[in-house]
Amino acid sequence: MRYFGLLFLAFLAFNSCSNSQSEALVEEVSVNEDVVADAKSHLAIEGMVCSMGCVSAIQDKLRSTLGVASAVVNYDESYATIEYDSKLVNEGELIAAVGSIGDHSYSALPFEDDETAEETIVDEEVSTTSEE
Repeated sequence: MRYFGLLFLAFLAFNSCSNSQSEALVEEVSVNEDVVADAKSHLAIEGMVCSMGCVSAIQDKLRSTLGVASAVVNYDESYATIEYDSKLVNEGELIAAVGSIGDHSYSALPFEDDETAEETIVDEEVSTTSEE
């Protein structure tokens, strides 16, 4: 019985960080109501290999950063959208926060321009809505 339990745990661990995840995992946005968001950044995220652990680690790190009101990471499109108080944190600090996670296997870069980021996000939302 112990063998089957270990086998089951190994199966879960292997499948939770697989590159073959086809669905986007976007968690419900939690908003830090103590922070007044006056800025929004879209960051390209590199180094994610799973849609559960990686997304959670990055979102948790960003959400725990002083000045961040909300952070959502999209695994399939490899980007994060962060709303924050520009008086408390800047985009460079958000990028550094992503890079500081764990063994520094993640990196973040700003989209070349916010217009491209918005188009990517809108296109994805339209395709997700049309599939339902």
